Amino acid sequence: MPIRYASLFLAVLSLAMLGLGLFLLETARTGVSRTQLELGGVPVTQYRSGEASGPAVIVAHGFAASRTMMEAFSLSLASAGYRVFALDFPGHGENREFLSPDISAIDGTTRQLVSTVRSVVDGVAAGGDDGRPIALIGHSMATDVIIRLARQDSRIGPLIAVAYYSEVVTDRFPKDLLIVTGEFETRLREPALAALRQVNPKAEEGETVTNDAIGIRRSAIVAPFVEHVGVLYSTTSLQASLDWLNEYYGHEGAYVPVPVGLGLVLTLGGAFLFALPLSKLLPGPDASMRLPKARNFWWVLLLPPVVTPLLLAYFRADFVPMMAMSYLTAHVLLYGALTLLLLRRGGIGATWNGIGPALSLLLYTVLVFGVLLDRYFSDFIPSPDRLPGMVLIAVGAVPFMLADSLFLKAAEVPWWTRFASRLLFVGSLAAAIALAPENRWILGFFLPVLVLYYLVFGTMARWLQARCNAPASLGIAQGVLLAYSLASAVPLVGTP
Repeated sequence: MPIRYASLFLAVLSLAMLGLGLFLLETARTGVSRTQLELGGVPVTQYRSGEASGPAVIVAHGFAASRTMMEAFSLSLASAGYRVFALDFPGHGENREFLSPDISAIDGTTRQLVSTVRSVVDGVAAGGDDGRPIALIGHSMATDVIIRLARQDSRIGPLIAVAYYSEVVTDRFPKDLLIVTGEFETRLREPALAALRQVNPKAEEGETVTNDAIGIRRSAIVAPFVEHVGVLYSTTSLQASLDWLNEYYGHEGAYVPVPVGLGLVLTLGGAFLFALPLSKLLPGPDASMRLPKARNFWWVLLLPPVVTPLLLAYFRADFVPMMAMSYLTAHVLLYGALTLLLLRRGGIGATWNGIGPALSLLLYTVLVFGVLLDRYFSDFIPSPDRLPGMVLIAVGAVPFMLADSLFLKAAEVPWWTRFASRLLFVGSLAAAIALAPENRWILGFFLPVLVLYYLVFGTMARWLQARCNAPASLGIAQGVLLAYSLASAVPLVGTP
């Protein structure tokens, strides 16, 4: 098939995926009103189907997420007649309160998060609820939060813990608990089963165990073929949660499939694939161009990942108001500076070819991916109070990605170098965490963000580079996008 026909076919396919995905996502919202509220100073979205007056359910997201990421649960329960209130925690989403930096202390961040959910409970209860207990649903970090609140607040009824971990569950508390874990969350399935066996030592996953003498009802189910994020969109997760609440309240809400997960895959996948035929519209490269051979190839590949964590072993500065971003900024700045220095000594420098490719990457990513992610997945448009942090992160991210682009796109290197350089960079971060785990362990949560960044935005930049040969401008654009991505996702933290 000629190249132009292949590009046309891919363009049609990707637009069809995008259109179908948007149709599914918008259809899932049909018939459910979404009202923006503030309850106790906490930004909340209320989901409600018509005039439904079913029991109230409060939905709490996990670390570095937002209420939008919980929308499959919110829409599913609202369609079944429940009144759903999804919140943003401090430092996340649209919540302008900063997250406490004492993330490992029960009296620090945990107390703050418990207080946040309690404020929403107060607001819901003040709106009138006929005395019915309020259900809580939490994902990941929020599972421990909702369980701790339920221990303190008699207004709380059934609990649903998705991707659960908590140290306060006993054989007598909570009274009513459903645990949902993804099949691939091996480490979280163990504590889920342990919580079940506190009530019945012989219980297995998928069973419901009870203790009628003290009113205990508990189950731990596994959603097939999903992991930590996919569990939020699993039909098994959604239907089991609705069934659990229906039984508790005697409610007869019917399960209505909400294809949010499939819609997201099609929408984001279509937007990603469309970038390839779109890149073909830009002017092509100089056919006579020859890449210089990197003379100090092994030094460039191996020295920065080894030296960077060692030189920053005692780094403790805190200048970016986002969790763990001060160290990460210093790490990528030093890593990038070392790489640029070694490249320069090897005869590899910036080869500028205009700003067109860079602007194309930035505009497409922000105006297409950014808008889609922000509307349907999780906040991806930085609020004004995140912009200073984004600028500070960019101080490190821009030279880092510029060096990465020059090394992999402006020099002749073996085909496997791309994979090796990514693995070595991740290895350097792992070494940095190992050298100071008490201060840097939280960096592990952001490694998936970096991997996704490379897979999506890095691939799109490579398509543009193959077309335009603009490694310097594309490297700078990638650095801006890396800072943008991190500033959008990482929680804002206050001063100690």
